[in-house]
Amino acid sequence: PRVRSRFLTSDAEDDTAFKGLPFATMTLLSNERFVSPLLAEKKDGSDGKGDGEGEGKRVSKMMLHSAFRMTLPSRYDRDALCVNLHDPSTPGNAIRLLNVHLDSLDSYFRRAFQVHLLDRLLREGGCSGGVIAGDFNAIDPNDRTLVEKHELVDAWVKLHGRTTGCDGATWGVGVELENGLKPGRLDKVVVLGLEPVDIEVLQPGRI
Repeated sequence: PRVRSRFLTSDAEDDTAFKGLPFATMTLLSNERFVSPLLAEKKDGSDGKGDGEGEGKRVSKMMLHSAFRMTLPSRYDRDALCVNLHDPSTPGNAIRLLNVHLDSLDSYFRRAFQVHLLDRLLREGGCSGGVIAGDFNAIDPNDRTLVEKHELVDAWVKLHGRTTGCDGATWGVGVELENGLKPGRLDKVVVLGLEPVDIEVLQPGRI
């Protein structure tokens, strides 16, 4: 109840996307920054153009438009969870959020094709850009060039440079790794048509 009261949550009422899968994705959007048309109508009591804090005010939050999943060519039944948002200040084009978990281990060629398809999603007509975020499983040296090849911007690199070691690592931190593996930044946030402002690695903890 605490999470649902503070976030717009994908798959909250339907767990179909999770059945039979060891891994799945969910997207949570804070109510402080985002609003759904239905919630806006309930708060405003009109046509969804108010922000619920007074008559005559326009929505200052990003408006949820739609959500869907696109199946990716994958050995592990991975997909991209896509959320389309509209900015009331710039109507007409959608900003697209893609939540992903790309193929693991020695599947670089699959990850490369997956990134290619995700890049195309951000460049579809009516879309002004957006964000691809999640587990890129970037363990192969060739993974390091995938973002640049598609002229996307890696938010961490943009703001912190190409850090190494545990600085910026999202996997293998604080645990003993086998087979010569080292901590790495397997998870990424990459953008198109947007300017990164801040990014940090969150430590484990309760929501």
